Amino acid sequence: MTVIWLVLVISLPLMVAGVLALALLFTLLPFFTPSYYRIDAAGITIQRGFKLFNRQYKWLDFGGCRETAGGFWLIPLESRAAVFRALYLPFPPDSALLEKLRNTLEEHFPII
Repeated sequence: MTVIWLVLVISLPLMVAGVLALALLFTLLPFFTPSYYRIDAAGITIQRGFKLFNRQYKWLDFGGCRETAGGFWLIPLESRAAVFRALYLPFPPDSALLEKLRNTLEEHFPII
């Protein structure tokens, strides 16, 4: 009986702490994750996401160019763009800046 009681007293708080730690991780994760870009026929889509177990998960799809009043970071999506450094795009971007950004991304990472 004493052994069972000790196991419960030790393991139950550890399980509760583990669940709380996971909840905290997934609550804070969006604040520490980069923004990614995707270029398609409609243009550049900015999305906020994170990678877990080598899969892409999306938090929010901005569909445009807004994150903070100061601007946002664009970090390439997937391994083909792993070497590319982050680009900083001021807010609000104008159409010429977006076109330049699109050309730069297509130059470094051609769409197949």
